[in-house]
Amino acid sequence: LAGSGRADIDLLIWTNHWTPNPPGVWGGDGHLYTKKAPGISFLVAPLIWLGQSLPGLNAVHVGLLTNAIVTALTAGLLLFWLTDLGFSRRIAGLSALVYGLGTIAWVYARMFWESSLLALFFLIAVWAVYRGRATGLLPRGKRLAWLLLAGVAGAVGLTLRFEAVAAVIFVGLYLLWEELHRSSDTVALNGTGQPFAKRLADSLPALAVYALPTLLVAVGLVWFNLARFGSLTETGYSRELLFRAPWVGSFGLLFSPGRGLFIFSPVLLLLFLGLRPAWRRVPRAYFWLIAAICLFYWLFYGAWFAWGGTWGWGPRFLLPILPLLMLFVAEPLVWASRQVGGRRWLAWSAIGGLMLLSMGANVLGVAVDFNEHFLRLGRNDDFVFNWAAAPLLGHWQILQEGLVDLIWLRSQDGGLAIIWPVLLSPLLLALLAGFGVLLTLKISNEQLAMNNEQLAMNKLIIVN
Repeated sequence: LAGSGRADIDLLIWTNHWTPNPPGVWGGDGHLYTKKAPGISFLVAPLIWLGQSLPGLNAVHVGLLTNAIVTALTAGLLLFWLTDLGFSRRIAGLSALVYGLGTIAWVYARMFWESSLLALFFLIAVWAVYRGRATGLLPRGKRLAWLLLAGVAGAVGLTLRFEAVAAVIFVGLYLLWEELHRSSDTVALNGTGQPFAKRLADSLPALAVYALPTLLVAVGLVWFNLARFGSLTETGYSRELLFRAPWVGSFGLLFSPGRGLFIFSPVLLLLFLGLRPAWRRVPRAYFWLIAAICLFYWLFYGAWFAWGGTWGWGPRFLLPILPLLMLFVAEPLVWASRQVGGRRWLAWSAIGGLMLLSMGANVLGVAVDFNEHFLRLGRNDDFVFNWAAAPLLGHWQILQEGLVDLIWLRSQDGGLAIIWPVLLSPLLLALLAGFGVLLTLKISNEQLAMNNEQLAMNKLIIVN
């Protein structure tokens, strides 16, 4: 697309013949087209063009910066979202660090799967619809602007994975519920009744603003499929829509040695302790919105025949919902911060231990190329529930051999040597980022307290 203005992937014809799950589908015009949704291609095209245009740059390397930038933006947005939900800036910052350093998001930040992008746009949609609904004193135009942002985020998600339509629907249902209750609350304050049809009609402008981007994108995707494959319904995945026993994949995505979420990120076990506090913190409908998106993706991919994701690191199909799960992880951090004496030390020690285990697991994914592990297995099956073929153990063995996948660390004379000229610039960036994190965590909660006090006054004004 960036090089010649064409949307085909004819360069991959050579691999389409022998791979069991080919990357492309033949189009009606005799060219090969990707079976994936086209959104990620459009989003990365500017970076690819930059890598091709400027001397000294490599298009592949520059393109691979996409998910590093996206993961950083997602962690930053987590800070805003959790602060909006009433968490202190310190707890929100710690939760963002858990996401960035204690989950598979860290590993996939250096790859090119669309899951990292989907995580960002899901979070934007959930955050924006909350802002648009919770800020009742905003002018109508600004409130609709937040809902438009939520709609755009959902629409972009649809261009990344077709099944993202479920999240778009869930957000739309939440918005409809809230809009209907907004109308009924206004009627109750006025002491008059109003038919359901009238309340529904009053909700239509907000719903239309939210739905418009999705409708436009849906029409574009239908046209794109028609242009590629000569069919309105062909997506490229039509031959792979196979579903099997959902209980096997659903269990495996959480607890299997090859793909288990809690195996690769033990710190996420905290979310079980955060369900009840989160239920009390956020509005009921908003809680069910988050729960519905998370449960759908877990059960949907758990039922898919290829839920293991073949070559990859951990449960990559669950990566889009990881930012939303941070709501439930943040609640135990609040509980730990409120303890005193020995209980406080014990609570933070347990949380710190889980975080260290999670960081250690994902350091293995960063430091070692997972392709090396799967090449040694020589197969794609029988590794998900097989501890002997578990990626964590395999990567540890490869790391002990000195086969690292870090550009600033090289094998030399039977050991490892640091390439300092290469390391210095990223080390400087890491130090600057660490300094920024410390500033974020040290910011007092006075501003948050003032915001909460103002919000309480606003609610009182509305009631009066």
